[in-house]
Amino acid sequence: MEDNCKLKKQYKLDFDTFRSGYEYFQKKNVYPRSYLFMAIYLILVVIYVLAAVKNPQNSFIYILLFLCLALAFREWYNPRKLRRTLIETFREMGDMTCEIKIDDKQIEISTLEDGNVENSEDTEEVEELPEAAVIPLDSDISLSECEKFFLLYIGKITFYIIPKDSWSEAELDVLRSSVPSKKKA
Repeated sequence: MEDNCKLKKQYKLDFDTFRSGYEYFQKKNVYPRSYLFMAIYLILVVIYVLAAVKNPQNSFIYILLFLCLALAFREWYNPRKLRRTLIETFREMGDMTCEIKIDDKQIEISTLEDGNVENSEDTEEVEELPEAAVIPLDSDISLSECEKFFLLYIGKITFYIIPKDSWSEAELDVLRSSVPSKKKA
């Protein structure tokens, strides 16, 4: 990869950028689906309420009514709970130092170990960081640009938050030109 390297850059992902990036990801990719299913479940609630008014003796309608209400609540609650959990986990871990390498054929993103890592005296095991993610440029990737960060999407589920704060304009241009962009946010 070093032979035709267009860009090699280390950056810090801080808590505020992570929170903003994850909220943006949910707003664009999670909430629309969630709201659609909530609407479907609430329409079914209305249908079952009307059916219960017509035939109050049918106890199965009440079970379906409760089930649809529970599913609608789950669609509302689960994304918020997941965001809260991930954000708290990131807050506890602290800022993350990452490295991105871009060449003609792929992007490589890795997490770097900070020098101030504390090791327990009782534990002999050293936790190894995951290997770098190697993303071919001809795969299903896209870049979404926001004011303070980029979201690099791989498929529809995996994404990386890349803050802009320590990047020069030339480095940002290399990233923009290497990956197909989604509409600017």
